Amino acid sequence: HRFSDFFMSRQYVAEGKDVYAYGILVTISASMLLQLLIVYAQNKKMSGRRLLKEVLFTLLFLKPAVDASRLARNDEKEKGLSMTIETESGISKVVEVVIESIPASIIQIVAFFTSKNKTKTALASIIISAITIAFVTSTISY
Repeated sequence: HRFSDFFMSRQYVAEGKDVYAYGILVTISASMLLQLLIVYAQNKKMSGRRLLKEVLFTLLFLKPAVDASRLARNDEKEKGLSMTIETESGISKVVEVVIESIPASIIQIVAFFTSKNKTKTALASIIISAITIAFVTSTISY
């Protein structure tokens, strides 16, 4: 879903609708910053190498997949971690939905309905965002 957000941001800039592009980029940046703070809080007592690995997973947008893999394997909480994997994953998902997904979706919906040129790409991005929000929120309670 971040990729569709980046794509739409590029489209908004090309159409001269910079305010929508910057709005989406702010939501992604704020979410990333908070995700990195969560990773730091979780791994601050671990080795520098471990912390760096987790930061890279986050920056490369791989952290949700890594967390899902750890949860599927039922990995135990390692000594030195601040919280369980379930807690870290849940907090990360809430941050993603509340700080990034919902605000970016609202921005895209406003952009779509105020635009004279309603593209299929913009509509597809809105649908992808809605599906992502539904999926992530359903996995939070799991």
